[in-house]
Amino acid sequence: MELLSAANVPPEQELAELKKLLECRERELEYSGNALRSILGAAAIPLALFDSSLRVTHHTPEAMICFNMSAALTGMPLADVSASLHYPQMAADARTALAQQRIIERGVTHADGREFLARWSPVLPLDGTSGGVVLALIDLTEVRRATRDLTNSREHLRMIIGNIPDYAIFCADPERKITRWNIGAERIFGFSENEILGRAADVIFTPEDRAAHVPEKELETAPREDPALDERWYLRRDGSRFRACGRMIAVHNPSGETVGLVGILRDQSEDRKAAENAAAAKDDFLAALSHELRTPLNPALMTIAALESDMSLPESARFSLASARRNIELEAGLIDDVLDATRITRGMISFSPAPCDLHALLARASEIALSDRQRGAEALNLDCGAEEHWVNGEAARLQQILWNLLRNAFKFAESGGTISVRTYNPTADRIVLAVTDSCGALPSDSFGSVSGPSEQTSGSGRQRFGGLSLGLTISKALAELHGGTLRASSNGVGKGTTFLLELPANPAGQLLSETSMPENPVPGPPLRLLLVEDHETSLKALIWHLERDGHTVFPAGSGREALALAEREDCDLIISDIGLPDISGLEVMRQIRRLHGWPGIALSGYGMPGDISASKAAGFSLHLLKPVKLAELRGALKKFGKPGTREWMARWRNLDQKR
Repeated sequence: MELLSAANVPPEQELAELKKLLECRERELEYSGNALRSILGAAAIPLALFDSSLRVTHHTPEAMICFNMSAALTGMPLADVSASLHYPQMAADARTALAQQRIIERGVTHADGREFLARWSPVLPLDGTSGGVVLALIDLTEVRRATRDLTNSREHLRMIIGNIPDYAIFCADPERKITRWNIGAERIFGFSENEILGRAADVIFTPEDRAAHVPEKELETAPREDPALDERWYLRRDGSRFRACGRMIAVHNPSGETVGLVGILRDQSEDRKAAENAAAAKDDFLAALSHELRTPLNPALMTIAALESDMSLPESARFSLASARRNIELEAGLIDDVLDATRITRGMISFSPAPCDLHALLARASEIALSDRQRGAEALNLDCGAEEHWVNGEAARLQQILWNLLRNAFKFAESGGTISVRTYNPTADRIVLAVTDSCGALPSDSFGSVSGPSEQTSGSGRQRFGGLSLGLTISKALAELHGGTLRASSNGVGKGTTFLLELPANPAGQLLSETSMPENPVPGPPLRLLLVEDHETSLKALIWHLERDGHTVFPAGSGREALALAEREDCDLIISDIGLPDISGLEVMRQIRRLHGWPGIALSGYGMPGDISASKAAGFSLHLLKPVKLAELRGALKKFGKPGTREWMARWRNLDQKR
């Protein structure tokens, strides 16, 4: 107005200009009011604007719902709208925000249980006015519930993980420092949580693994999903080692960066111990079974062998005796198969190779197979075409392979069929023996390998013939022990099967071979023998054979009886069973060695590796397995030479040192 007056503007024009300015201000104010009402109407939160006297001037629809009001709140004092909130500081917070012109926030609870954040924001005053305040109620119910659920879940998971005693569960950061350590980890590793937190996880790895940077590689290469089980040695707090199986899992953030490692491990010590105990129990059972099965065969085999050598008997009688002897030996072979299956599985089978003529072994196995066949093929065709037929191996083991192959072929060939056996040299240093039946029934899924405890597994064949089905499994393992292979091939079920045994040939074997022991060697010098055997029939048979060979025998049926005899009689050596009714033959041998210094031969049905080791540890110089052949027993006695001489003493001491 001063400017207009200064310019000598007429009053009429000045009033017109002021009117135009006021109209413009009114339109701006109307727009601002409309905008405010639109904003408040669209707002999805309870919102109310109070003037300086704390009366409602504007509000959102949500505010009416929150304050349980059915009519508009405009003009209502603060005290009338606060009833639905548990908010005793409501008026004080409003006045503070108004007076101090600052934001005030407080958590409050609605009558229906919802949780809100009450936020008071001052409205800046105009000149000469006192302004007002805005109350915004932000619903935190779902956020708080989700937070509590997450916290509870984490706590629940922490409690579960923390109280699993059988698994070691721990976390490590990118520097491999341990950040979590559950009770299972404490029990298995021996470190308390206070001791281990913050230390490098390297402390649980062995020195060899640390030197190979295994802890670093675990963090770098641990897969994110579906990690494979890993088994390795770990260290306890006391320095002892244990085998554990588990997973090391790398933890990644959303961008793919590694932020740590989670380890889940289970101590395998108890499982390994349980497995070892189970294996030991199985070995004990097999040893006892072997002893019980072998013992009755011993007198029968020895008596038949003696009668078989009696040339005064008719040829037909000696032929029948030979057949009976072979069947007893086959029965003993079946017992050996059961024990061999266990030895092979545990990698405990013994192996002492020497030059062997495979053709000679084949001839002997063929003779046995032909004489003992009960059904199946009528003919056995041999084609020994291999020029290099000497191999390096154990004659007994090789003959076991050959007999199993021939027995299998005869067992499954149809009546009237033919078994063909052919040898050839694919190269100068290899020999192949092929056994083919005319109508075998090997399933197609078994072609190319013999890997399980079964023979040709035709359903009809198994129903017709049954059996333990261990022969081919053992033969395959024995072939591999000799550096060879055993494979199977066929043109289909019912079209014949060929088993191919391939072994390294030994062209120089014939020159290196030793003269074999005669079937019934001449008895050695007479000895004074303390014979301990609780099986009466076996005892009588042994006495008869030993006295027939010129030895003086002092028999005992128990361990205590043997020790009493040893006090009265001066003997050259002791032959003793292991499983005696009162005290073990091992204890008898220990006392004999301590009191009298005699050597000893163990004659037992217990033939597991642990049994043989135990007998040698007790002082026995030799361990013979029942049923013992007469030639084997004579050969063992001859090893000691003439009793009472320096040569005799040196021989048995040398045998003792070789144990």
